[in-house]
Amino acid sequence: MRILAIILLSVGLAACGGTKQTLVVEEHTKVAMPPEALWECPDVLLPETITLQSEVADYVLELYQGHQICKQHLEDVRAWLIEAEKITEESK
Repeated sequence: MRILAIILLSVGLAACGGTKQTLVVEEHTKVAMPPEALWECPDVLLPETITLQSEVADYVLELYQGHQICKQHLEDVRAWLIEAEKITEESK
């Protein structure tokens, strides 16, 4: 009787082990976005009137400073994207 029980148990377990398990892997991609502050550049508005050379110089200085800020932001965005690409490649 004991042998019959062991045989039946073995057959039952073998039947359970016969089903194939399928592993489902989902890949999710998320785009890395730089901080919002890097998308902003200072607004430099053209003055309504410029009558003095010093006003022209002040305006040119504002344009130059705004350009420098935007240039730095673009360099930071480029560095951000290069780093994001490296991380994405490493995770593959």
